[in-house]
Amino acid sequence: MIYTRTLFMVTLCTLMMACSSQKKATTSPAPPIMENELTEITVREEKVQPVDLPDETVYKYYVVIGSFKVIENARKFRVDLVKEDFLPVILENENGLFRVSVASTD
Repeated sequence: MIYTRTLFMVTLCTLMMACSSQKKATTSPAPPIMENELTEITVREEKVQPVDLPDETVYKYYVVIGSFKVIENARKFRVDLVKEDFLPVILENENGLFRVSVASTD
């Protein structure tokens, strides 16, 4: 009987804390969205080459989510992305920066 009451109280307290934390997270109002507001998209053109797979097909467009001066940092980031089920590719541009891409297309 005491075990059941204790379990009930712990469950009740957990639910109350979960509900109060959600209230705090949702109290900030979202910024208004203007219908006529346009977001400019910037497309940069760079010549890149795959680093670790030199025979990899070079595509016209890449989705780059990381840029590094040191290749070891790019490789560490790639390992983290693989753990999250991405298939990242490291590219080197003409300025010696290492770009980490998660998608590519022509």
